[in-house]
Amino acid sequence: MINFLSDIVKEAYLQIKDIKKEISIKGEKDYVTNCDLIIEKYIINKMKEKFPDITIISEEFNYDKEKSEKYFTIDPIDGTINFVSGLDIWGTQVAYVEYGKAVASVLYFPKLNLLIKSENGKGTFVNDKKAHVKEYRDLLNSIVAFDFSKPSKNGYILIEKTINKIMRVREFGAASFAFGMMASGKIDGYYIEQHTPWDIEPGLLACIESGAKFYRDDVCTIVANSDDIINCILDSLNTIE
Repeated sequence: MINFLSDIVKEAYLQIKDIKKEISIKGEKDYVTNCDLIIEKYIINKMKEKFPDITIISEEFNYDKEKSEKYFTIDPIDGTINFVSGLDIWGTQVAYVEYGKAVASVLYFPKLNLLIKSENGKGTFVNDKKAHVKEYRDLLNSIVAFDFSKPSKNGYILIEKTINKIMRVREFGAASFAFGMMASGKIDGYYIEQHTPWDIEPGLLACIESGAKFYRDDVCTIVANSDDIINCILDSLNTIE
């Protein structure tokens, strides 16, 4: 499964490598491009060819599909605004989920030559090298990334309350990249307010398999190298009215 997922994300990028971007408005402060659609269609077709009975839940064409016992999830271009703007922090992320738990996932960042593969119980590998979360020192030496589905006053308040307790905050504009940096040991924590499986499942598995602790509820997902960071963010959330 992991080899299959790795191959199709790399093949999918080749389908859009040399074509001109066509940009459409998807929603408030959001874009979709022809490249999103081409990549997703390619991956869907490959999944249906090999696993015709497994449900596919994906951002553009299958966003309203119900979760089943076994399903694939696809985010064709995570970080589309970065992609449109010419920033190389964007990627394709896919996962295979069984009985509510991700079994295998791939995060692929073609412009950065970065491939992150994860399997349940077998670890996370960054360009084929075993990955581990960053060693925790203390809150004041920690870097935490934040990601909000939409700009919000409460989001800025959360950052303001948290930044006084840690070293720095970061916002990358792509959940896959933030999860990938967490799994690769580059940052200490990540907070995201997305709930869709294509945003969460691939990167969450990568972090868990590299040794991260995590918290998940109806509001957010948090991954970190220490319970201290998770509790720091939750404490800040609890003070917001």
